[in-house]
Amino acid sequence: MAQVVKKILLVFFLFTAFGSAWAQSDSANVLQFSGLVVEKDDSLPVPNAVVFVPKRRSGAMANLNGYFSLPVAAGDSVVIASMGFKKYSIIIPDTVSGSFNWLVELEQDTLTLPMTDVYLRPSERQFKQELLAMRLPENNYNAMRDNLSPEVLSLMLAYSEMDASMNHTYYTQQQVIARENRAINPALANPLLDPMAWGRFFRDLKAEKKKREEEERRKRNNQGYGF
Repeated sequence: MAQVVKKILLVFFLFTAFGSAWAQSDSANVLQFSGLVVEKDDSLPVPNAVVFVPKRRSGAMANLNGYFSLPVAAGDSVVIASMGFKKYSIIIPDTVSGSFNWLVELEQDTLTLPMTDVYLRPSERQFKQELLAMRLPENNYNAMRDNLSPEVLSLMLAYSEMDASMNHTYYTQQQVIARENRAINPALANPLLDPMAWGRFFRDLKAEKKKREEEERRKRNNQGYGF
C-alpha cells in the first residue's frame, strides 16, 4: 500500500513540475498587444471591434475610438472583426518582447443582394388590374376635393399665424428688399422724395376729408329730424 501511495505522489510531482515549467516558459513570451482599429478607406476609427485570440479563447473589445489592448503570447494568431467589415488576422512576431503596437485597417465588406420585386397581389398583371378598377369612396373624395380647393387654401394661408422661424424669415426678406430698393432707386431711402408716397398721402387725405363731410351732413340731418 505504501508503494502505491509513493507512485501516485511521484506521478503528481512530475505533472506539477512539467506544468510549472511550461507556464514559466510560456509566460516568458507574454507581451502586451495594443493597437487602433480604423477603416481602410478614410482612416476613421471603428468602435467596439472584437479582438480575439482563437488559440486561447480570450480577447478584448475596442473602445469607441477603436483602441484596444490585451496580453498575448509571441506566435499567437489574433483575429479582429467588426460588423460590416472583413476579418483581419495577424500573427504576433517572435522577435518582439514587452509590447507590440499595430494599426489595424479593416476593409468594408459589401454584400450585394439580388433585387426583389414586392407586389400586393400574386402577379403584376392582377395588381395593375385591381389598381385601375379601384374606386375611392364618394364621401372621402368630396372631402379631399373640398379641403384642397383654392378657396380653402387661400383662407388657410390668410388666417394661419406665423411661427418664430417664419417671422424671422419675413423680417430678413424685408430688410433685403429695402436695401435692394435703396440701391436701385435712392429716392426710396427718403419717403419725402418718393412720388408714390405723396400720391398715397393725398389720396388718404381726400378720403379722410370726404368721410368728415359725410359725418357732418349726417349730424345736420339728424338735428333737422329732432333726433
